[in-house]
Amino acid sequence: MLARLLLPLLLLATAPALQAQPTTVIDRAAVVARHAVRNSGVNPESALTVGNGDFAVTVDATGLQTLERIYYDNGLPLETRNSWSWHSFPNPENLRFEDTLAPAPFFGRQILYPTQQNTPAGRYYRENPQPMPLGQFQFTLHGEPLRTEDIAGVQQTLDLWTGIVTSRLLVRGQPLEVTTAAHGSAAVLAVQARSTLIASGELQVRLRFPYAYRTSIAHKPPFIWEQPERHRSTLTLLAPSHARIAREADGTRYDTELRWSTPAELVSASTPQLASPHDFRLRATSGDTLAFTAAFADAEHPVANETVASTLASSKQAWADYWTK
Repeated sequence: MLARLLLPLLLLATAPALQAQPTTVIDRAAVVARHAVRNSGVNPESALTVGNGDFAVTVDATGLQTLERIYYDNGLPLETRNSWSWHSFPNPENLRFEDTLAPAPFFGRQILYPTQQNTPAGRYYRENPQPMPLGQFQFTLHGEPLRTEDIAGVQQTLDLWTGIVTSRLLVRGQPLEVTTAAHGSAAVLAVQARSTLIASGELQVRLRFPYAYRTSIAHKPPFIWEQPERHRSTLTLLAPSHARIAREADGTRYDTELRWSTPAELVSASTPQLASPHDFRLRATSGDTLAFTAAFADAEHPVANETVASTLASSKQAWADYWTK
């Protein structure tokens, strides 16, 4: 009986002490920072991606997609993709999706399923439509893509709190620092690169466009870099620091708009000796920095007019919001 009487008194006595305990708030930024992704070399199995859930760009140790073939052959493909750009190869035989269907019993009924994959229609509709690759960004040295032997001292970090990749490396002994980010909600890539090799004109940014994916290869289809006559890339200079490249392939159309905030010029890589209608170069005309955005748009998705600064700010805000929800 005494214990039953004392128990409420003990609870009342300890209640203030329990209430006085401070509430522990998790420092989410510190927790996320502990898991930053770091690369200390060229690792094709550790490509990093910036994006927003609707648009993404995967980069190598240079902060761009310079070592595309090495990463594809030995690890992860380096791609620029969004959720709304799709492509289909021509269908001159007018193959119908209905021709892929065959009846199968289902609880006493006959249901049509697309099981005829080994027919012409089955093969066509297995491969079409497929995502449309949105172009590839590379560093070139003296007009040629950087090679692994040109690169040393890689220190690369993906800050998960901000969604920004910072890449520091040596290119033939000269420092190169690259910042890469995607806008928090729009299909916009931001890049800022600094090096004395940029100032000398030796290091440039290359943007080139493949025709499509080779979808006959399953799971990791490579780009189709040949067949330049099957697609178009039309360059239009809209302002001294603003250009549009209109893309068209088999009825798929989209625009790539480039804006640069440092002294630079965008030119076609085509020469009288070499036709490269889908290959472009951004080169500095003054200073040691190239800073630009690449925005992707089509008829249903207007182009986003963003700068490097606004894109970086958007990435930081979007990822901070994500981690604090």
